[in-house]
Amino acid sequence: MGPSIQRWLAAQLHARADALQFETLPGATSSVMLRVSTGGSEPRSAILRMFTNRDWLAREPDLAHHEAQALRAASANGLPVPELIGVRDEPHGVPCVLMSELDGAVSLQRNPREGWLVRLAETLAQIHGAQAPLFGWNYKTWTRREQLVVPHWTTRTELWMRAMDRFRGGAPDSARVFVHRDFHPTNVLWRDGEVSGIVDWVNACLGPAGIDVAHCRLNLVAMYGIDAAQTFLEAYRRVRVGYVHDAYWDIEVLLGALPEPTYYAPWQEFGLMPIEPGTLQTRLEELLGDACFRV
Repeated sequence: MGPSIQRWLAAQLHARADALQFETLPGATSSVMLRVSTGGSEPRSAILRMFTNRDWLAREPDLAHHEAQALRAASANGLPVPELIGVRDEPHGVPCVLMSELDGAVSLQRNPREGWLVRLAETLAQIHGAQAPLFGWNYKTWTRREQLVVPHWTTRTELWMRAMDRFRGGAPDSARVFVHRDFHPTNVLWRDGEVSGIVDWVNACLGPAGIDVAHCRLNLVAMYGIDAAQTFLEAYRRVRVGYVHDAYWDIEVLLGALPEPTYYAPWQEFGLMPIEPGTLQTRLEELLGDACFRV
C-alpha cells in the first residue's frame, strides 16, 4: 500500500497515518479487503476495499464509484449494508472504497437448515423491493458466447444443446428491479441466527430479479444440491407473491459456469469442506435438467 493511500485513510478516519493497523480479511477473490484500525485510546475500525485486478479495471474503470453509489442506494432503502465512509478513484491510482464494518460473520452450514435458506430468500426479496429507479448501472449477461460448447465431461449432450438453444433465443421480458447481481451465502453476514448485513455491492444494477435468484440457486446447488436451491426458490416466491421464475435465468447462469464448475475457494475459508469435481458436475446438471424440463 502506497503512502498516498495511507494519508487518505488517515484523513478519512481522523487518525495518524503511522498509527493505522491493517488486517487482511478472508473471502476476497477479485480485490483486496483489509480491516483498518486506528489504535489509540478511542480505536476505530473500517473496511477498505482496494480494486487491484487490472483486467477487471480495464473493462470497468468505475468500480469504486459503482460500489459507492450502490451502497448509497441500498442504505437509502434501509438495507443492512456498510456505511460509505469515502471513495478514492484518482487517475493512475488504486481505486478504493472505505466503509464501516458490520457486526456479524459469514455462516455456511454443512447441511443447510430450512430457516437459513428462508432468511436468505427473504433478504434477497428485500433487496428487490428497494426503490432505485435512477441507479446508473444496468444488467448485462456474464455468459459469453464462446462458453457455449458442450462440456467434455457430460453424457447428456442433448440436454446442454437444448439449454444453449434457449439461451441463444434471448432473455424473457422482465420488470427491472434493484439487483445485487452477486448474491450468495458468502456475501451475507449473520448474527444470532439472523441476517445482519449484505456486502460486496460492486456489481449492483437495475435488472431482472430472476438473475439474482438464479445466481444464488447456482451457488446453493453447487454447495448443497438441488433440494437447497428449490427450498430457497419456494421461500422467495412466498415473499414475492406473483413471482414466476423463468427457466432462462437458471440456464444463463449454468452456462456461465462452463467449461468446468469449480469449487469456490472462499467456501473452505468459511468452513465448507471441499467438493469433488464429479459431485459439482452432477449437481449442476441436475439443475440444468430441471430448467430444461420447464422450458
